[in-house]
Amino acid sequence: MVKNVFLRGVVCAALVLALLPLAGGGPVTAQSPRGATPPADETVQATWTLIPGRAKDLSINAAAMAYAAGNDGVALRWRATSQKWARMSGAFARITAAEGNRPWGVTEDGNVMRFNGLWWEPKGDKVADVAGDAVGNIYIARVSGAVEKWEPLSQSWKPVPGQMARRIALDIRGKPWIVTPTGQIMRWEDGVWISLPGVARDIALGADGSAVIVDASGNLRILRSSPTRWVPYTGVTGVVSVALTPNG
Repeated sequence: MVKNVFLRGVVCAALVLALLPLAGGGPVTAQSPRGATPPADETVQATWTLIPGRAKDLSINAAAMAYAAGNDGVALRWRATSQKWARMSGAFARITAAEGNRPWGVTEDGNVMRFNGLWWEPKGDKVADVAGDAVGNIYIARVSGAVEKWEPLSQSWKPVPGQMARRIALDIRGKPWIVTPTGQIMRWEDGVWISLPGVARDIALGADGSAVIVDASGNLRILRSSPTRWVPYTGVTGVVSVALTPNG
C-alpha cells in the first residue's frame, strides 16, 4: 500500500497517512457526557495538499517538531525551511516527537528507543506504541496492552492502571488518551479512564485542544462537543496514521 503524506489547509494543521485495525477494555472507566443526536451528514470541509515523502507513522509536538517513520522504517525529521524530510539513523514502526530534538521510536520487534542527539538509546522492550510531548512526558503502550509512564529520575517505567492500549497520544497537559485493543477511545483524567464514543485505529491531539482519530474505516474525524461526537473530514480516505500541528 502506498502511504502518502497530506497536509490540511494552507497553514499547518493535520498531517495524515494511509494503519491496522486495533483491538481491550477494562476496569475503572466513566462516560463522557452526550447530548442530542447530530445531523447524519455533518462533515468538516477540508482541502488537502500532498507533501513529499511516504510514511507509516507521523508525530508532531506542541513545539511544531515533526517526525515520521518512513515506509522503509527509516526515521525522518521534517525541515520546514526546505519543505523536505531529512533522514536520521534508526528504523522504526512507531515514532513520537518529544522534548527538544529528541524523538522516541519503537522498532518492528518492540524495542523503544530515545534519540540523544547522536544515537538511539534503548529504554525498554515489548512495546507497541510510544507518545511524548514537548515538556518531557513519555508514555508507552506495551504489546500486552499495559500503559506505562517514563520516570526519568529512576530511568524506569511506572504503570498507569485500569486500561489496555494499542495506540496512545498525549494532550497539552501531558495526559494520555488511548485506543484500546478493541478500538475503544479513552482519556485519563484524575486517576480515572473516561470513555469516549466511537471506534478508532489511531488518535492524535493538538496543542489547541483538538482531538482527531482515524476511524475503523480509515476516515479522519475530529472531536466535537454538545453532544460529544466525531465529525468526519472530507477530502481524504484510507488514512493509517494522523498527527496534529500545534494549531490543530
